[in-house]
Amino acid sequence: MDKAKLTTVFNLGFRQGASDRAAAGMVLSHTETPAPPAKVPAAPATITDPVEQRAWQEGYSMGYTMGSSQTELAAAENQANSGLVGELEQEMVEMFGVFKRLAGVK
Repeated sequence: MDKAKLTTVFNLGFRQGASDRAAAGMVLSHTETPAPPAKVPAAPATITDPVEQRAWQEGYSMGYTMGSSQTELAAAENQANSGLVGELEQEMVEMFGVFKRLAGVK
């Protein structure tokens, strides 16, 4: 399992999910988290490996519920201190159990 590659694909989905949530008019707050999307769109056509497709879907769902869109990130005066999340490092993806869930994908 190439965790670095899967983290990259996960973060592509994460950013898309966050952007789609923001485009739908839902704003993140410190007190409310939007529910995961009812339907996760398919990964882009360039992502053909089943494990990578699943990583994208996992990232999309997580980004939708906790990620910051590009617009939200750009508007922050100091992203480091804003509490906004633009992507997750590999260690965080691991901590959230994504790689364990991906291990069973064929």
